Amino acid sequence: MNATVPRFRAFWLPLLLAVMAVLAGCASTAPKSVPGQYIDQDLALPPKGSLVLLLHLPANERAYRHGDLEVQSLVQDALIRSGYKVAVVDPDDYTLALRAELQPMIGQSTGPTADQLQRAEFKALALVSRVTADLSGSQLLLRTRLLTRPANLWQSHAYWDGVSRPIGLAGTRPSRSFTEIQGTGPGVSIEATAISAAGRLMFRTYGGIALPFEADGLGNPVEARRLFTRGFLEEGVHTSLAPLQPR
Repeated sequence: MNATVPRFRAFWLPLLLAVMAVLAGCASTAPKSVPGQYIDQDLALPPKGSLVLLLHLPANERAYRHGDLEVQSLVQDALIRSGYKVAVVDPDDYTLALRAELQPMIGQSTGPTADQLQRAEFKALALVSRVTADLSGSQLLLRTRLLTRPANLWQSHAYWDGVSRPIGLAGTRPSRSFTEIQGTGPGVSIEATAISAAGRLMFRTYGGIALPFEADGLGNPVEARRLFTRGFLEEGVHTSLAPLQPR
């Protein structure tokens, strides 16, 4: 049974957008096996019993959105089992802050670059973390979301973001399929980004969730109808939240 958690909304956040400055994004170095992953070398876990603010953003990929609620529930359960209290932050607060950061770039002929978008996302996230922390006393805001990430394909398995998954063969059970594939493909992952109350990036980690494709008898990818299973979701969430586990 999932624990009931309070919802948190910073109604006066728009007033702060005009006056608050936020910290710049932190450079990250990542292991080769997990591109983009970052863990602060001075990461200090919040004490057990403290409040963690959870901001789960709906996936941009429409096909993934039916898994959003289950992923959010699993993250909440994992945090509670680790000894934390959880309050859910309304995604609208983050959306509002992000729009304010992107406003100066609207006039660009090509739109914001990938680097500009990443900086804007971090600034918006840091602002929400600082504001909600001031109101709630929380030391950490955790943003989670589902997104597409590159996976390495080798023979009958895909490897990415700390997990491996069998590549399903269309029309067969996964345990009875074997495909000779070599290359790269898409994988669905959960991204977990933790921001301190001061707006500092504490970690950005990933956990592989599912493969959005199967293969036909020739090894060619075909769209998979069922993306998410409970066991795979739990493994991906556990992998992405590893920094919050006692070391």
